[in-house]
Amino acid sequence: MVLLYSLVLLYFVGYIFGVFVVVMSFKHILNVLLGFEVMMISVYCGFCLLVGSGEVCLVGVLLAFSGCGASLGVGLLVSCIRGHGNDYVSGLSLYKC
Repeated sequence: MVLLYSLVLLYFVGYIFGVFVVVMSFKHILNVLLGFEVMMISVYCGFCLLVGSGEVCLVGVLLAFSGCGASLGVGLLVSCIRGHGNDYVSGLSLYKC
Protein backbone atom coordinates (compact mmCIF):
# COMPACT_ATOMS: atom_id res chain seq x y z
CA MET A 1 0.00 0.00 0.00
CA VAL A 2 2.90 2.33 0.72
CA LEU A 3 4.28 1.62 -2.76
CA LEU A 4 0.96 2.67 -4.30
CA TYR A 5 0.99 5.99 -2.46
CA SER A 6 4.60 6.65 -3.38
CA LEU A 7 3.87 5.99 -7.07
CA VAL A 8 0.83 8.29 -6.97
CA LEU A 9 3.03 10.95 -5.41
CA LEU A 10 5.65 10.41 -8.12
CA TYR A 11 3.06 10.89 -10.89
CA PHE A 12 1.69 13.97 -9.14
CA VAL A 13 5.20 15.44 -8.99
CA GLY A 14 5.59 14.66 -12.70
CA TYR A 15 2.35 16.50 -13.44
CA ILE A 16 3.45 19.51 -11.37
CA PHE A 17 6.79 19.46 -13.21
CA GLY A 18 4.91 19.58 -16.53
CA VAL A 19 2.88 22.56 -15.33
CA PHE A 20 6.10 24.23 -14.19
CA VAL A 21 7.68 23.69 -17.63
CA VAL A 22 4.63 25.19 -19.37
CA VAL A 23 4.56 28.23 -17.09
CA MET A 24 8.28 28.95 -16.90
CA SER A 25 9.32 28.33 -20.51
CA PHE A 26 6.43 29.97 -22.29
CA LYS A 27 8.80 31.57 -24.83
CA HIS A 28 8.95 28.68 -27.31
CA ILE A 29 5.99 26.66 -28.55
CA LEU A 30 8.03 23.44 -28.52
CA ASN A 31 8.72 23.77 -24.79
CA VAL A 32 5.02 24.28 -24.11
CA LEU A 33 4.15 21.18 -26.15
CA LEU A 34 6.74 19.11 -24.28
CA GLY A 35 5.32 20.29 -20.97
CA PHE A 36 1.84 19.24 -22.08
CA GLU A 37 3.16 15.82 -23.07
CA VAL A 38 4.81 15.35 -19.66
CA MET A 39 1.50 16.20 -18.02
CA MET A 40 -0.40 13.73 -20.22
CA ILE A 41 2.10 10.93 -19.58
CA SER A 42 1.79 11.53 -15.83
CA VAL A 43 -2.00 11.40 -16.03
CA TYR A 44 -1.85 8.26 -18.16
CA CYS A 45 0.51 6.47 -15.77
CA GLY A 46 -1.62 7.53 -12.80
CA PHE A 47 -4.75 6.17 -14.47
CA CYS A 48 -3.02 2.89 -15.24
CA LEU A 49 -1.92 2.60 -11.64
CA LEU A 50 -5.22 3.53 -10.01
CA VAL A 51 -7.59 1.81 -12.41
CA GLY A 52 -5.54 -1.34 -12.77
CA SER A 53 -6.99 -3.92 -15.11
CA GLY A 54 -10.63 -3.12 -14.46
CA GLU A 55 -11.30 -0.30 -16.93
CA VAL A 56 -8.75 -0.70 -19.72
CA CYS A 57 -10.96 0.98 -22.35
CA LEU A 58 -10.90 4.34 -20.55
CA VAL A 59 -7.12 4.30 -20.35
CA GLY A 60 -6.88 3.43 -24.05
CA VAL A 61 -9.14 6.33 -24.97
CA LEU A 62 -7.00 8.71 -22.91
CA LEU A 63 -3.86 7.45 -24.63
CA ALA A 64 -5.48 7.83 -28.07
CA PHE A 65 -6.50 11.43 -27.34
CA SER A 66 -3.00 12.16 -26.07
CA GLY A 67 -1.45 10.83 -29.27
CA CYS A 68 -3.88 12.80 -31.44
CA GLY A 69 -3.15 15.96 -29.48
CA ALA A 70 0.59 15.46 -29.82
CA SER A 71 0.39 14.98 -33.58
CA LEU A 72 -1.86 18.01 -33.93
CA GLY A 73 0.56 20.10 -31.86
CA VAL A 74 3.56 19.07 -33.95
CA GLY A 75 1.64 19.83 -37.15
CA LEU A 76 0.74 23.29 -35.88
CA LEU A 77 4.33 23.85 -34.80
CA VAL A 78 5.63 22.98 -38.27
CA SER A 79 3.11 25.25 -39.97
CA CYS A 80 3.95 28.13 -37.60
CA ILE A 81 7.66 27.71 -38.21
CA ARG A 82 7.13 27.65 -41.97
CA GLY A 83 4.88 30.71 -41.86
CA HIS A 84 6.71 32.86 -39.32
CA GLY A 85 10.27 31.56 -39.40
CA ASN A 86 10.53 30.86 -35.65
CA ASP A 87 8.63 29.20 -32.83
CA TYR A 88 8.37 32.13 -30.44
CA VAL A 89 4.99 32.54 -28.80
CA SER A 90 5.34 36.33 -28.87
CA GLY A 91 5.73 36.32 -32.66
CA LEU A 92 2.36 34.68 -33.26
CA SER A 93 -0.48 36.89 -34.38
CA LEU A 94 -3.72 36.26 -36.20
CA TYR A 95 -3.27 39.42 -38.25
CA LYS A 96 -0.13 38.09 -39.95
CA CYS A 97 -1.86 35.00 -41.34
